[in-house]
Amino acid sequence: MPITEIKAVDILVPLRRQEARGNYETARRMRSSIGQVFRYAVATARADHDPTFALRDALITPKVQHMAALTNREDFARLLQVIWTYEAGSEITRSALKLMAMLYTRPGELRLAHWKEFDFEKRVWTLPEERMKMRRPHHKPLAEPVIEILRKLQEQTGNRVRVFPSLTGND
Repeated sequence: MPITEIKAVDILVPLRRQEARGNYETARRMRSSIGQVFRYAVATARADHDPTFALRDALITPKVQHMAALTNREDFARLLQVIWTYEAGSEITRSALKLMAMLYTRPGELRLAHWKEFDFEKRVWTLPEERMKMRRPHHKPLAEPVIEILRKLQEQTGNRVRVFPSLTGND
């Protein structure tokens, strides 16, 4: 079908399929991507209009889920106190909690960290692009307390690929 013959309803059908599966955000992103194609087509005289414009209010708006957050210093200070005095669990678990608080990283980023990503001399952790949300490598500076925690961890897990290896041994 030529791009000039595509109507809003033709685009709405696959978007509704995504919504029926509960993929509201996917449907919204699909409409956005299709809209980009049409805006380019309009700009290059391949189409007269963007039919996705008519769909901007036709899709289900996903419910926004606000994540829990500490928004004041006192609460954050209490959290840090709890983390630093945490006695249960293994030394590896306690180290992970401390590193999360010090590096402000996503849990998955820390959980999947490889020893080869850390350069103690340059004091930097380089997260590879394939693990980053924006698909670009990210460099996190390492403060001395972070390096101290990592050095202690290295004694326990340094012979493994990951800093926090799986308990089942499947790094």
